[in-house]
Amino acid sequence: MRPVVLIALLFTLVVPSVALASDSTDGTIVERETYQFPSYEKALQTTKIRDITSKEEYEHVIRDTNFEFQRLKYLSDGLKVTAHLYKPTRVSDSKLPAIIFNRGSFILGDIAPELVSSGEQLRGSGNT
Repeated sequence: MRPVVLIALLFTLVVPSVALASDSTDGTIVERETYQFPSYEKALQTTKIRDITSKEEYEHVIRDTNFEFQRLKYLSDGLKVTAHLYKPTRVSDSKLPAIIFNRGSFILGDIAPELVSSGEQLRGSGNT
């Protein structure tokens, strides 16, 4: 019985301090870069872009200077997590809608071409 109590006591003392240590930096953006999109042909090799959009639509989206696409890395429990940000190039002080895409825990390759094409479809055409 004593080993169980000792383990429970150690767990109680150690876990909160580990949790507190990781909480202070969770969500902190540690890297930010403008994403360089691959050609449609290259995206065909590494993504399912063919199922999402045509070459013409893809090229239109990635050349649209009204929007920018960034790859971010933020901290979560001490790990660097990759995220993507697709936003208007010129942002005023007004609030903007957001789409949050949580893809789960399995690892995919570069999903940015698929995300930007889907984001374009959701936001509509033109400058809306």
